[in-house]
Amino acid sequence: MTYVALDRRLVAWRDEEGSPIQRLRDQRLYADDIDWSEPQKQHRIVILAEAGSGKTEELRAQARALTSEGSYAFYTTVHNAAIEGFAESLPDAERGRLAAWLVSDKPAWFFIDSFDEAKLGRIQLSTALRKVADAIASGLRRAHVVLSGRITIAIFRRVRSC
Repeated sequence: MTYVALDRRLVAWRDEEGSPIQRLRDQRLYADDIDWSEPQKQHRIVILAEAGSGKTEELRAQARALTSEGSYAFYTTVHNAAIEGFAESLPDAERGRLAAWLVSDKPAWFFIDSFDEAKLGRIQLSTALRKVADAIASGLRRAHVVLSGRITIAIFRRVRSC
């Protein structure tokens, strides 16, 4: 699949603005949108969007863009990280870059795709996150982790837990 750069904009989730469903219906939804430079400053972030909206390709593209700029960036799936282990879920060439990052003092970005798709395969998100954390433990403070999932799953869980 060919990736087309769309200059996607993101909207920060704020609990004080009401329920998730109200937030989605809000006419101001795009009034305070941000580009990827802001989330890349955060150490932990969750990207929520609907199925088919391009989350996977966007995360891959962000990892490629950071890598091409000389930064350390890695893409994998929750499923593969949980089943294979984080380092093992990366292509061979990426494993060498991961090892180089671990002994460096540089930051790295980890794009981990789709907790909801993993759930369909009965994969526990906690298992995948533990394996990622174990693999990057010595550099955890320098790690920027971006996790993706479907917004409908996140809203359902949030509403259900209220």
